[in-house]
Amino acid sequence: MSANPAAAILSQARITGPFSLVIPPTTYCPGSDVEGEVLLTFPKFPKVQEEKIDEVVVALLGKLKASVVVSHGNQRRTISERQELVSLRTSLWKRGAAYPPPDSHVLRLPFRVRLPSDPKLLPSLPGNAGSESASIKYYVEVIAHRPTVLFGAEDKTMRRQLTVVSRGDPGLCASIRSLRGLSAEGGPTWKTVHKEKKMRRGIWGEYSTARVERARHSNGISPLPAQLLIPNQHGILPTCVDIPLLITVKTTTARLSRAKAHKHPEGQGKPVRVFPAIDFDSNDRRFVSLQQAFTVRVGGHTRLHTNEIVLAYIKPEDVLPSESAYYKHWQADTAAGDRPGEEMGRWVQQWTIQRSVKLQRFPPTFESDFVDCAYVMSVRVPFPGLGNDIEVSTRISLDSGIDQAMPQKNGRATRRVPSATTLTEASGPSASGLGTDVPVPLAEEPQSANPPVRPPTYFDAVYRDGRVVGEGD
Repeated sequence: MSANPAAAILSQARITGPFSLVIPPTTYCPGSDVEGEVLLTFPKFPKVQEEKIDEVVVALLGKLKASVVVSHGNQRRTISERQELVSLRTSLWKRGAAYPPPDSHVLRLPFRVRLPSDPKLLPSLPGNAGSESASIKYYVEVIAHRPTVLFGAEDKTMRRQLTVVSRGDPGLCASIRSLRGLSAEGGPTWKTVHKEKKMRRGIWGEYSTARVERARHSNGISPLPAQLLIPNQHGILPTCVDIPLLITVKTTTARLSRAKAHKHPEGQGKPVRVFPAIDFDSNDRRFVSLQQAFTVRVGGHTRLHTNEIVLAYIKPEDVLPSESAYYKHWQADTAAGDRPGEEMGRWVQQWTIQRSVKLQRFPPTFESDFVDCAYVMSVRVPFPGLGNDIEVSTRISLDSGIDQAMPQKNGRATRRVPSATTLTEASGPSASGLGTDVPVPLAEEPQSANPPVRPPTYFDAVYRDGRVVGEGD
């Protein structure tokens, strides 16, 4: 165990009772050691002797709770399931066993408790405040036992919630970091996901065509549009690093004569965009989003909750600053039945856009008896005209990318989990498909319509008699 993990912050800790709990901000995974200290205070604050504390016990606890609302006619009732994931306890101190050194009023009681190494240990999932929800919480609890013979002598309890993720593959993060470009060796390759749509500016006229592509990992695929980095054939994205995303949009106009094509001159050495072209003036419709789906099963009832979060907006400056990032060229398309002597063809335009997205605030993908968590990533590209926007979606899996405990940056939690907002009834236990909640336009910092719940960092404890201080269950 590292020596005195609380020493650096002891001077800043608020010790307002006979004991305090200090745990360095850390993200844990199965098999990690949870280390910290319990600080017993003697003369300066209410004395341990006066509080008649006989024993101090530390516990590592993990609990799952799932709830759904069931309707019977005009009556509604909530049914819940609870599952104990972890329950480990150890005694740290008994009356008379040890006292502070002569020059101090604080007795340090370091502890180390190991999370089970079960690879199926579920990640932390803070629940919402509604009646239908699912939560998975891990925490360290310190209990100061008092003699039961004393009238009204309740145990003193203090609790600190932990951030736990599934054990991941650090190699995924290394693969992302090694990326030097689409054609670079040694990094991941790309697999393409695309969508094509015919569109016209109004209700009349010939159709043009727009095609949006995204690429994810696959061997033997040459660089193609809208390339989303997924570093293996199973579509797994690590949450430990930013994920690069390339989007290529290719549009083809309706057939027109060369004479009409001259109405779209190059002009001042710069290509003039022609319909259909990306609508960069539509600020609220260009984004990369993640749809998070929770399936909750309780007592034979299944509920599906979906939450759509904007990860990034696509801005004009995201078009790559190279000559090939945007190009427009004339493609001849003369057929036998065309008017003699008149060249026919189409304008072809292509944009290459680069964005990166952050996934650190989401729990890894998981499945369990009561709760499942799954993801779909989408890119939406707007075009002028009613109903012309194109959205490309693909299912992904999130991996923590760590296989050991990791300190949290700057003493703040780095993982934020969007909480549930609504639940809709699925057609059955095997119901599939995700909701169509409209994402709320956001600022540059991506966030959900309801601010994500972030597990706490340092436990800012206030000592109270006869109640738990900290996170509830």
